[in-house]
Amino acid sequence: MKQTTLLLLNVILFMILASSSLQAQTSEFKNGLGVRAGIVDYYAPISGKYFTGENTAVAFEYHYSRFLNKSFNFHLPLKVGHARYPKTDSIVGSQQTFGSLDAAVVYKLNNDYIFRETSFIAPYLFLGVGAEYLEKEVEKLDVQVPLGLGLNFRLSPEVYLSAQSEYRLGLLKGHNSLEHSIGLTYLFGGNGAKEPKIEEPADRDNDGISDDKDNCPDVAGLAKFSGCPDTDGDGVTDAKDNCPNKSGPADNDGCPYADKDNDGVADNLDGCPDEFGPKANKGCPYGDKDNDGVKDNVDKCPEEKGVASNNGCPEVKDADGDGVADALDKCPSVPGLATNNGCPAIVDTDGDGVADNVDRCPSVVGEASNGGCPRVVITDTDGDGVADKDDRCPSVFGTAAAKGCPEIKQEERAVLDLAMRSVEFETGSNVIKTISYSALDQVSDIMARYPNYSLSISGYTDSVGDSGSNQRLSERRAKACFDYLVRKGVGATRMSYAGYGEASPIDTNDTKEGRARNRRVEFRIFIR
Repeated sequence: MKQTTLLLLNVILFMILASSSLQAQTSEFKNGLGVRAGIVDYYAPISGKYFTGENTAVAFEYHYSRFLNKSFNFHLPLKVGHARYPKTDSIVGSQQTFGSLDAAVVYKLNNDYIFRETSFIAPYLFLGVGAEYLEKEVEKLDVQVPLGLGLNFRLSPEVYLSAQSEYRLGLLKGHNSLEHSIGLTYLFGGNGAKEPKIEEPADRDNDGISDDKDNCPDVAGLAKFSGCPDTDGDGVTDAKDNCPNKSGPADNDGCPYADKDNDGVADNLDGCPDEFGPKANKGCPYGDKDNDGVKDNVDKCPEEKGVASNNGCPEVKDADGDGVADALDKCPSVPGLATNNGCPAIVDTDGDGVADNVDRCPSVVGEASNGGCPRVVITDTDGDGVADKDDRCPSVFGTAAAKGCPEIKQEERAVLDLAMRSVEFETGSNVIKTISYSALDQVSDIMARYPNYSLSISGYTDSVGDSGSNQRLSERRAKACFDYLVRKGVGATRMSYAGYGEASPIDTNDTKEGRARNRRVEFRIFIR
C-alpha cells in the first residue's frame, strides 16, 4: 500500500512539473526544476544479476539546477523511493522507504568544444556527494557518492528529454546501487530575453581571414597581407604589383630590374648600366689605371706602367746584362749563358757532357738521356715485364697489376665471397659454428697456394642493439676467424683483422633477411 501511494504521488508531481534534469541548461536560461523517474537496484553490485524483478524498485527525483558557465552546472537533487535493502551478511533484506539529498557538479559536453551549446544532443557527466535517509535502519543516515552520465535531447529552447545512468557508492553502510532513469527538462530564468547569438564572421574567399578583416574578401590571400594575394611571392601584393607573375622589388613596383647592356647585372646594381662589364666589377668594364694597354684585371702591376710581355709590369730587369731576366737568372749578378740558366760557362765535373746544374749525378759519369746518371740495367728474371726490383714474385710469372705475382683466379675470389656469406657464429657470440669450418678451410687453402699474398679480415654486424657492443662483437668475430686460420697454418704476419660494427651495411637493416646479410665477415686477399 505504501509503495502504491508513493508511486501515485510522484506521478502527479511529475505531470505537474513536466520537467526533468537540467544538465542541458544554456546561458539563455540559468535556472531549472525537474522530476525524474527511474528504477533502482541495490543487489546488482553484490549478486552480479542486474534488475531482476524482486530486487528492483521505483524512485523519483526532484531537483534544482543552476547554470555556472558553458562547461559546468550546479545540481541539487532530492530523491524518494521504496526498495528492498540488502543486509550485510545476506542478499535478503527488508522493504523500506528511503530518501537522499545530493550536491553535484555537472560537466556538459555541449560546451562548444565537443558539441555546440544548441545541439539537438547534449551529453553530460556528473559527480557529487550526498546523504541517504533509511526508514528502518538504526543508523538512518549513509554518506554516498553519486556519479554517472546522461544524454539530453533538445525538444525546444526550454524543454529537453533526458536519459541518465547513475552509480551510487555507499561510504558508511556499503549500500551501493545502480539506477537508470528518464524524464523531461524545463529551463527558466531568461525573462523572455535571450542573449544575442554571436554570428561567426563570413569568409567569402575561404582563405581563413574573415571578411571584416580581409582587404581582398573575394580573392584568397595571405594573413600577412590582410587577406590579399601575392602570386609571385616577392612581398608586393598583386593589387600593387605591376608584374604579379614575376618576382621583383617593391621599389620597382614588383617588377624585376632591366639590364640594358645585357651583362647579367641588373641596372639598379650595375655601376655602368650602358656598358657591358662583368659582375666581379659591378657591371663595368675593367679599366687601365696605369695606361699601359693592359687591363687592370690581368695587369699584375695595375698602378705601374709596364709592358704586355711582362703581364703589365715594367720591362724585365737583367742586372748582369746576360740576356737572362733576373727573375730566371740563377746567377743574376754574373753574366752567364742562357743554356746554363744565366750562369757562366758550363761546369761538368764528371765530364759526361751534362752540366752540373742539370746533372742528377754530377760526380758520376752518366747519360744525358738519363739526366746525367748511369743507365740502369733492368733485370726481369721471370720475364713478366715487371723488373725484379719491383717484382714481389721475381721468380714466378705474374702481372703488373699484381706487382709481378700471379693474379688470384676469379673462381677463388668467389670462394672468398662465399666464405663471407657462409661463416656463422653462435647467437651473440664469437664462437664459430662447426658448419662454417669448411668455408674457412677453403680460405686457408687459397692462402697456401698464394704465399706472397696477404689477407685482411673485417667483421660487421647489423644495427640491432647498442652500437658499442656491436663494434666489440664484430672485432671478436674477426679475431676468431684470424685465430682459426693461424691454427690451419696461415702465418699471422700475413693477416690482419678489424671490427667495424654497424658500419658499411650491404643491405637494409629494416628486414630480417637484410640484417642477416649485414652480419658478416669479409675476406680480402691482396699484395702488399
